[in-house]
Amino acid sequence: MSTEGHCNCGSVRVTLPDPPDGSLICFCLNCRRAGGGLGSFNYTLAKSAVIVSDPKGSLKSYHDSNTDSGNTITRNFCGNCGSPVTTEVPLHPEVVIVKASLFNHIAAPAQEAYAEKKMDWAKKNITIEQPSK
Repeated sequence: MSTEGHCNCGSVRVTLPDPPDGSLICFCLNCRRAGGGLGSFNYTLAKSAVIVSDPKGSLKSYHDSNTDSGNTITRNFCGNCGSPVTTEVPLHPEVVIVKASLFNHIAAPAQEAYAEKKMDWAKKNITIEQPSK
């Protein structure tokens, strides 16, 4: 059963084949800025499985080279309302990072990235339980 999300103004819509089971929260400084302070909740998915609909041509891109990894990534956002939509990482062209905030329901975080960048209060109050192997 597919699920659809959209930016604040509705100009850009994203359809996923199934609701994801878990999200990834990234605490890097750039994702914190783009995600509202705490971090950015994301779904990491096969690019071929994600449908981005932009009939009004509102989708804009920012090539972010000021990253912790040193790699330039592409942050795609709605140029009308500013909502983050996706992130593309050139080292993994088959993958797209979809911003979970586009959807009414966000799956609980199953993974985290750049946990060392969490704000001190978040380190005390937010813990991602790793699945047992």
